Amino acid sequence: MNRTVWIGILGLLVVACIVFVAVRGRNDDANVVDQPAPSVDADKAYERAVEALDRNQIDLARIWLEKVLDDEPSHVMARLYLGQIKRDSGDADAARELWSSITIGTPEELATARYLEGMLAVSESDILESERLFVTALEHNPDYLEPHEQLVNVYRMQRRPNSLMDQLKEIKRLRPLTPLELSLQTIPLRSGYPPEETFKVLQNSFATGDTDPASIQQRAAYLDACLELQQFDEILQLTKNVQQSTPGIILGYRALAFVELRQFAEADAMIRESKSSESDWRLRFAEGRVAEEQEKWERARVCFKDAYQAEPNERTNTYRYGRILQRLGDPGSKALLDRAVLLDELERVCLRVTQASTANNAQITPIAEKIAETLAQLERYGESAEWLRLVMRLDSNAKDYREQIASLESQIATKTPSQPTPEVHPPTHVAGNPSNSTDQIRQSTQMPGRIQFRDVAGEVGLDFQYFNGDTGKEHLIESMGGGVFVIDFDRDGWEDLYFPQGSSIPGERVAGEHRDEFWRNLGGERFQQITAAASLGATGYGLGGTVFDFNEDGFDDVLVTNMGRNLLYMNNGDGTFSELSEESFPGGSAMSTSATAADFNGDQLLDLYIANYVQELKTCPQPDGSYLPCDPDSFTGEPDQLLINLGVGQFADLSELAGIQLENSKGLGVIAADFDEDGRPDIYVANDGVPNFLFINETDSETHTVRFREWGLQSGSAVDELGRSQAGMGLVAADFNGDELIDLFVTNFYQEYNTLYLNQGDHFFLDASRESGLAEFSLPYLGFGTQAADFDGDGRLDLAVANGHIARDVTGKQPWKMPAQVFQGDGKGRFEEASTEAGEYFSEQVLGRGTALLDWNHDARADLVIVHQDRAAVLLQNSNDRQSETISLQLIGSQSCRNGAAAVVTQKFADGSRSPKYRQSNGNYLSCSSRDILLPVDTAEPVELTVHWPSGRVTTHVVASGNEMPLTGSRWMLLEDGRSLGRAR
Repeated sequence: MNRTVWIGILGLLVVACIVFVAVRGRNDDANVVDQPAPSVDADKAYERAVEALDRNQIDLARIWLEKVLDDEPSHVMARLYLGQIKRDSGDADAARELWSSITIGTPEELATARYLEGMLAVSESDILESERLFVTALEHNPDYLEPHEQLVNVYRMQRRPNSLMDQLKEIKRLRPLTPLELSLQTIPLRSGYPPEETFKVLQNSFATGDTDPASIQQRAAYLDACLELQQFDEILQLTKNVQQSTPGIILGYRALAFVELRQFAEADAMIRESKSSESDWRLRFAEGRVAEEQEKWERARVCFKDAYQAEPNERTNTYRYGRILQRLGDPGSKALLDRAVLLDELERVCLRVTQASTANNAQITPIAEKIAETLAQLERYGESAEWLRLVMRLDSNAKDYREQIASLESQIATKTPSQPTPEVHPPTHVAGNPSNSTDQIRQSTQMPGRIQFRDVAGEVGLDFQYFNGDTGKEHLIESMGGGVFVIDFDRDGWEDLYFPQGSSIPGERVAGEHRDEFWRNLGGERFQQITAAASLGATGYGLGGTVFDFNEDGFDDVLVTNMGRNLLYMNNGDGTFSELSEESFPGGSAMSTSATAADFNGDQLLDLYIANYVQELKTCPQPDGSYLPCDPDSFTGEPDQLLINLGVGQFADLSELAGIQLENSKGLGVIAADFDEDGRPDIYVANDGVPNFLFINETDSETHTVRFREWGLQSGSAVDELGRSQAGMGLVAADFNGDELIDLFVTNFYQEYNTLYLNQGDHFFLDASRESGLAEFSLPYLGFGTQAADFDGDGRLDLAVANGHIARDVTGKQPWKMPAQVFQGDGKGRFEEASTEAGEYFSEQVLGRGTALLDWNHDARADLVIVHQDRAAVLLQNSNDRQSETISLQLIGSQSCRNGAAAVVTQKFADGSRSPKYRQSNGNYLSCSSRDILLPVDTAEPVELTVHWPSGRVTTHVVASGNEMPLTGSRWMLLEDGRSLGRAR
């Protein structure tokens, strides 16, 4: 190999910012500097310089190289080496001067000089200049690998998918792609490059008025990062001087910013005024969103179709096109929605490659296999085969995929990958228009009060600390627990508390024994632990569960979900509980999380839906020996369970028959509610990192044969408005906007906003998170348990959310402990954060998990229990000043289940208007709240209440004050036979 090629190769090592002459160490004679003899010619001096470099004698090499250039100023090799020495000593200007002066030489030498200059530009964040220099290097030497690799980084940061793909194609010509490069080829629109870095590096991209393509692309990359970081006002400020000549891509980002800010009129005006000759799919997508807002469904369909056809592998385009077709009743929508889910899954799994250790084939292999499988489902057969080749190349122990690769390649030759392009069938009606008129719904006219809580757990003797196992290995289960159940176990009218307890992880040793704890409410004055006396205190790894009266004896029973077999305790009615045998209750063996109870088959017996997560426990060690929680994508989800109550103290597992056992189940939260008002309880499941489930109850009312239809994607409640799966945990079902339809609120992971799905009727939900004000304030938090109640007594539902990360971030980039939040509702679906004045607890940094509602002291105000991983549970006593305007309702069924599960209450006023619907709590994240309904009332008049019972019966109840019982603050039992029984608090 000649010396010219050698220096070209050595120069390439700059990619790691370490080159041959950049070795920082010195050997023992590194400081011995021989003075060059005056008689030595340039060639001999150059040889001495190289010998000095071989011995790490950097100072001596510098002297010899300077001698070479004194004698022969145009010596290319000396300039290259000396420039590297200058750069590594911190003199970038001298290095640049040496390299930029190299204008004559071999192609390899010229390419190396430009490449080294380009790396200097990278170190100075001059991205445009670095791109120019790398491109010039490749003009001299197209086979020079490292400039191609650096351009991949440049285009990845600049979010230029077409240019990125060109460079990957060139790299593929020179060598096989690495796992990271292959993932970039698979999702070029979603490179995984941190938007914060793009934002920082390109923040001056609008400083010049350059209109060359590279400058435009750089600005677009900055706007894209702003969009991802939700810096919408920044986008509008930078693009305010749009002109006729403004490129379409810039206009597209401006339009998207208007849409995200819900400034649809401004977006519409800008789009109409735009005369850019350059079309951009973002502009068409924004136009589609505007058309949706205007209920111009056909226009929206055309716009979304155009955006989809321009970028069919863009998840959001695919999802919104499928959504509009679903709204229009087109059966072809399902293919698009399914495709959007696959694209979302592909993106998430590919991004795992950017985070995994590429040196660890054991980590890469299963990820690559999953990517190949997903690509095949998308009919991208060539890419699927390429990932399987990568597996075989990296992992000698991997499965032999040659036959499968051949099959995939044969499909390339015979079939063009399809992209669903359905034709619209004229609908008989447009879904999403609520059938219930809201004209007669009365909104509260009271001014919002002050939400105020005080932690009284210590004062009343309540002391429970959840134990998560604490192995240091970050098992996923360690980050989840625990929950809390509210139960009046002895029917004394005072609500007690059951806390599932964690334990040691199977296979791990932890000192001490930990048991579930049961706490009795002593008349609203104190709590007393009576675990042993109640014959309770399991030692398994408990997470959550629920409370329900499975045998209809009037005494609530307890289900505890565990890692392993779930436990069902029957309330004996004498202050003790008995565990049901496995023959009577199929407890399963998976890691179960949350549960909900309802009469799913209409036989007046409460059944169970249990959300499961995984079957296995695994850890994810890092190269430095530490551990991080495993990504949910690395687990195979465990199907959920539907247990039907047979009425003889036994349950039957009818999960498969009922249609609820789906692949990719990773349930964390679950709730039952009648979302479509057909009298049958439906089920909503919040899943971790995969689409949520909405099971529509289609049980036969005559035969009671239980059957559900999964409708999450079609309904719009499975993913967010951009088609992204979220990591759902806590959830609430309630009428948040007063239209008499049950809506959904779901808490999600860090940097995933909490989602408010407003029920539009006809099994159609709208992601109204941004309009509600909830999205913005939830992004910096990781939400777990949540509850909805009228915390300030103004007649409107408010929200409380427990927050806390799942692991400590050693880099400090993500918070670990977080304060809980409380949001004040206006009754119309909008919320404002009210945490700062809600009490001392809401300023404390904690690891919040399960939450439950109760009125522990009978003051007709909604209190909260919140469980933590880092401190004892709190009992947040509501101390707002409007308790006199609320009554408490307990429903007692006869034709329906005894506890009136799934019944709905409305209040009728003298003018004929109605209140929004109130319903019993029935599910959440690991927890179970009180079933009592706290109802704000007008104290001047008797209250007329209507109850819609699960049996279909409708009863009317008039409650009023008596001789010795004021209405305000009173407690009432509403019976399904129409009677009303009241008592003072």
